[in-house]
Amino acid sequence: MKAQPVSTSALLHRQAVDHFRSGRMSEGIALLKQALELNPGSGEMHSHLGIALYQTGDEKQAERHFEKAARLSPKNPQVQTDCGTFLLETNRPKEAERFFRKALELKPDYAEALLNLGSSLNQQGNTTEVERLYRAAVRANPRWPEALYKFGMLYLRMDAPERHEQGRQYLEKALALNPKHEYAWAGLIRSYEKDGDHDREEKALERAEKYVPQSPEIAILRVEVLLRQGKKDEVPGILAQISQKLKDPASVHPIVLRDLGKAYVDTGDPAQAMRWFKASSESQKKTYDARQIDRNDYLREIEGYRTALASSKDWRPAPPLPADRPSPVFLVGFPRSGTTLLDQIFSGHPDIEVAEEKPALGAAENNIRGSGKKPAWERLDKIDDAGIEAARTAYFSVMKNNGCALKPDGVFIDKLPLNLVCAPLIKRLFPEACFILALRHPCDCVLSNYMPRFIPNGAMIH
Repeated sequence: MKAQPVSTSALLHRQAVDHFRSGRMSEGIALLKQALELNPGSGEMHSHLGIALYQTGDEKQAERHFEKAARLSPKNPQVQTDCGTFLLETNRPKEAERFFRKALELKPDYAEALLNLGSSLNQQGNTTEVERLYRAAVRANPRWPEALYKFGMLYLRMDAPERHEQGRQYLEKALALNPKHEYAWAGLIRSYEKDGDHDREEKALERAEKYVPQSPEIAILRVEVLLRQGKKDEVPGILAQISQKLKDPASVHPIVLRDLGKAYVDTGDPAQAMRWFKASSESQKKTYDARQIDRNDYLREIEGYRTALASSKDWRPAPPLPADRPSPVFLVGFPRSGTTLLDQIFSGHPDIEVAEEKPALGAAENNIRGSGKKPAWERLDKIDDAGIEAARTAYFSVMKNNGCALKPDGVFIDKLPLNLVCAPLIKRLFPEACFILALRHPCDCVLSNYMPRFIPNGAMIH
């Protein structure tokens, strides 16, 4: 049987993909644009061009091509997943969820869609399905390092020490497949440090230095170990080498720049510390700008909840909590006001359980909002007993899925500083709830907030 000739557009597409794989992005983009002039109805090519444009920083044009791709290839699970991945990476997890679910309708065992659906739900605070989806992704593609890495980190972030060893096992599997996975090395090393196992921490660090010797993040972890060991004299040379390598801070992840600044703080060099904190902040601003995060959204939320309090006297009484559920205590305050220190103090008491920054209240908000467009604060005076119970169930499900015991006879503390903004929602769902308000000098708070790297969102943009 005679082979069919390859069309010119298909040939250009293949050549473009080869260029992308070799890192020649501009050449590949030019070829892909030529291919689309010949075949503008190819959803796959629009999707590939969207990926390339996004990777080179042209987010606006990338979105245009993803929109065309989704419209032209509604039955292609890879295209639907690519569109969802773009939305997920640009901080739109709810929109992304729809594309991943559509991809899974077309191909239920599609590992990439399973993993990214789990990530989108995790970002929304809807953690009920996340573990199942990550496990399904690993089962569908057990040799995919990224799936193993994300599954491992999910376990390591749980307030359940028995899950931490499982998490490390998944990271080790990811590293066996890809020994140059810097994030997996950093996650593994930091997990040992967090659990106080310095011997295994240092052994993992030695292994990481062997496989990723040029990694600034791994070098910074070495600095942290040396400072802890009191070997301060060895640190300046390492920091100087890292600084020299980072000639283009814009190309480096903001968290690495932030950690470098913190290392200079620990060595008593405030000038260099502020240099790298500033670089981290500038890099983070670009992320906010690229994702077009509206600075006013969070201010509207604050004002919305403030206004909702005006109708609180007319709210019908909430039903009592079931006997098997604790009444939460909310540890709140301005970010970096000392809530973590209080968390650690409270956690030392055998009868107190602290949930550290879990998105449970966000899950309750989403439940109240439902499929409607009205935000939760506009529905507080209308929600009935069934709605309150459903929102409570969403809240406690997140806590339970994150390893919380939720003992009804103990004290359960929900520590998330900016839950303070949602105080009216807390009052509606848990009218008997107590608050612990952490206060710190404003100047200390401002400086402390300048130093960390926060996840891009409407609150942290301020």
